[in-house]
Amino acid sequence: MSERVGKLLSFPTFVEAWADGDDNTVSISKSPVMMDTDEEIEEVYRYIYQWCHSEMGTETVENEMMMFGEADITTYQLYEACPGEAIDHVCVAEQEGARWLHTGQSAS
Repeated sequence: MSERVGKLLSFPTFVEAWADGDDNTVSISKSPVMMDTDEEIEEVYRYIYQWCHSEMGTETVENEMMMFGEADITTYQLYEACPGEAIDHVCVAEQEGARWLHTGQSAS
């Protein structure tokens, strides 16, 4: 993986998120106790949902710095321009001008 170029969030032992500008990706590393709907992680999903994006995958890894010694790492590919139908993705254009949180709530 390329060097981490921008930390988006750090809530020690629970969740960390970073952006990689070289690959246009965002990765979220969270402990098993963190849910995608938790308030602490909402800011990262707001960031991701500003662009068309695809979830690249999730892996569980050992991480002694996280609660219970493991972390689920999910990586998202962000697109500077909509890839259209060529790539399965969450499309900003299909959100009718609104930004949506991972929970499906409209962001203001």
